[in-house]
Amino acid sequence: MVSCVDPEARHMHKNRTQRQDGYKAHLAVEPESGIYTAVALRPGTGADHHEAAVAEQLLNGEDGPVTVLADAAYGTGQARQRPPATR
Repeated sequence: MVSCVDPEARHMHKNRTQRQDGYKAHLAVEPESGIYTAVALRPGTGADHHEAAVAEQLLNGEDGPVTVLADAAYGTGQARQRPPATR
């Protein structure tokens, strides 16, 4: 158990040696101003909380095509092939 006061906190790992406990923070930032346009805090593990699942939620409400600069974990083949007008 990670926390006796927060039962949703989880163990997570990026590789065999890098491990963390808690949650993942996901941010959408406007690159020129640095203003956060969307944020999401999710448990560290599980398919519903993976970066690719959260990416679409972070981009909801964007008008027109957007250029996304992100870690490869946020992209999926389906998202990359979607026409720009529907992203």
